[in-house]
Amino acid sequence: MPAETVAELTERLYRVHKFAPSQIGRQWLYRGRVERIKMPVWTDAGETLQLRGSVTREGDIQLSLVIGTQVIRKWHSHAGHYNPDGELIDGPHKHYPTDEYPQAKYAYSTGDDIPIDDFEEALSAFVEECNIELLWPFREV
Repeated sequence: MPAETVAELTERLYRVHKFAPSQIGRQWLYRGRVERIKMPVWTDAGETLQLRGSVTREGDIQLSLVIGTQVIRKWHSHAGHYNPDGELIDGPHKHYPTDEYPQAKYAYSTGDDIPIDDFEEALSAFVEECNIELLWPFREV
């Protein structure tokens, strides 16, 4: 069986059911003007991913789902992203990798799908949209 391309791998990991601890494993890191969060995420097949988030003092929010260093999806609350083809995404947007741009250079507008002014609400919407089930306090295997 041929290996998955970057686009196939990231699309599969984006769509499959995933689960994460709702609080356990959540780690806030404070560095100057940015607060960051990291949470482990697992697929039902046992693949380990990570949910990352940050919020600046100015209120800019960024959320991402990654496996290793590969971005699966990345959401920004700020406006003003240019895709490699020159298209302007003027508003909150979500990045996704392609085989041509595995670093997730392309983005699409998310409109009002994810709240831009509340980190916890944005995190909750991103988790739901990425098909991540938050479990408390554990999951039977």
